[in-house]
Amino acid sequence: MSRKKKEVAIDIDLILTNTRGEIGDLILNWVLIQDSYKIVSDAKRDQEDYSLDFKPTSWFEIIQDKLIDDTISRISELSESKISQVTFYCASRKLNRLAEETKKFRNYLDKNSFVARRNRYISHKEMPKDWGKALIPPNIPFYKITKALAIALSLQKKFDELYLGPSSRYLWKEMRGKRYTLMYPMKPFYYLLPHLSLTNEQRLQIFKEEYESGIVQIEMIDTILNKVKAKIPCNRKWGIIIIGNKALALDQYPLIELKSIEM
Repeated sequence: MSRKKKEVAIDIDLILTNTRGEIGDLILNWVLIQDSYKIVSDAKRDQEDYSLDFKPTSWFEIIQDKLIDDTISRISELSESKISQVTFYCASRKLNRLAEETKKFRNYLDKNSFVARRNRYISHKEMPKDWGKALIPPNIPFYKITKALAIALSLQKKFDELYLGPSSRYLWKEMRGKRYTLMYPMKPFYYLLPHLSLTNEQRLQIFKEEYESGIVQIEMIDTILNKVKAKIPCNRKWGIIIIGNKALALDQYPLIELKSIEM
């Protein structure tokens, strides 16, 4: 008889907020690593007699290595098959979706020694059985770290689309535009992704997609339309009102009240 899996009691909004925050910090690491590569490369090119002696560029190389280790460690933790930690596995179990994609993410990290390097050389360290295996950490090229982050980011977006609906695509597009803006700590900005400000055009498109998928919420609101008391349909979340057959986006949202409107 197969054992029944333990139910995930954690709220899905809390799970995805935390995984999204981890993704935000990982993206910041990636940007800083890219910048450090350029700084070190430019500095070495400008130094006529660059050697292995301790020079200012060494500081950047040390920071670079620390950032790489932090990225490997944290991306490995996201892949753990645990429901008591910030993991995609926890989100997958809660939503009962994307189990195969979550497993593929973990397999990629295992195959490319992310978890082994984390467990033996960075954190959660396992005690080596002999000296030979203790000294040389597995090499993980930066392009593999970039691919691992791309997989993790794609998986986060899929979870967000399941939970947030069509708006997630527009919200992630807005967040992408802030990727190279220095924001620290990064986590809170990604926590608040569902509350990013969207344009009227974007909100109208989201309303249309939610309406077509049957998940939009429409209610009647009391107002004064052209100086006459009226009830009109609205979607409070996106600040959309419907007059006749036309949907209009208000400048302020979510919609709390609408005292009057002139057409």
